[in-house]
Amino acid sequence: MKDERRGYPRVYMPIPTEVDEGDSLMHPSVIDISRGGICIRGVKDIPAGKELSVRIGEESSLVKMKVCWWHGPDMGCGFLEFVDEHKFAKMIKRLM
Repeated sequence: MKDERRGYPRVYMPIPTEVDEGDSLMHPSVIDISRGGICIRGVKDIPAGKELSVRIGEESSLVKMKVCWWHGPDMGCGFLEFVDEHKFAKMIKRLM
């Protein structure tokens, strides 16, 4: 059995997203979202450790995130501000 390193459960859902990395604006596909961050597919050339502004969903405000890892075409970004359970539940409900 593979050890699970994730700190929070993932919610798998397509979410419209906008990533602003300073020089360019991108619209990647979100693979999943959790209280700790998101997994995105379709963004290139952003180094791990770089801070980004991300709009999750069409009506949400920008949130600050940091690129944590790359696995093939997928990029993991962590929220720079803690997202508690209540705030996360409201965010998911709004995205559905």
